[in-house]
Amino acid sequence: MMPAEIAKALVAFQASLTDLVKDKQGQRSEYSSVGAMMTLVKKAATDHGLGISMLVCWEEGRGWHLRAAIMHKFFQLLICLKARYFN
Repeated sequence: MMPAEIAKALVAFQASLTDLVKDKQGQRSEYSSVGAMMTLVKKAATDHGLGISMLVCWEEGRGWHLRAAIMHKFFQLLICLKARYFN
């Protein structure tokens, strides 16, 4: 079970994620760059006692990808999920 303090911080963090800037133009539509997303996410995370990092990982058969790691100021690593594949 997740400690109440972490759950509260994650809920507040998610609620504060607004106004993502679409700063890149694709072939069919605009999109947000990883830099724009990380700027917004890191600010919101810090405001709620969380830390966000994008780890570059390699897996045989899957290749290079980013893995999002979320930490809480009083606890160790909370979540480590595959976020995006490069190939």
